[in-house]
Amino acid sequence: MSILGLKKKQPKTFKVKVITMDAEMEFSCEVKWKGKDLFDLVCRTVGLRETWFFGLRYTVKDTHAWLKLENK
Repeated sequence: MSILGLKKKQPKTFKVKVITMDAEMEFSCEVKWKGKDLFDLVCRTVGLRETWFFGLRYTVKDTHAWLKLENK
């Protein structure tokens, strides 16, 4: 058996929960997506047209940060 056969496969998608004032939504995102891909999906889902006023904020261990749309 080769070492390559022991390598774990990375998942191609992961779940993201988006919470707004009105609703909680869950999206399945591809690993290769950038922040803008998720932001565009959320905007389309909620019917948001004025996208330049908004962004996505995330929380990790009680620390809040804005999602950079150009990053993966």
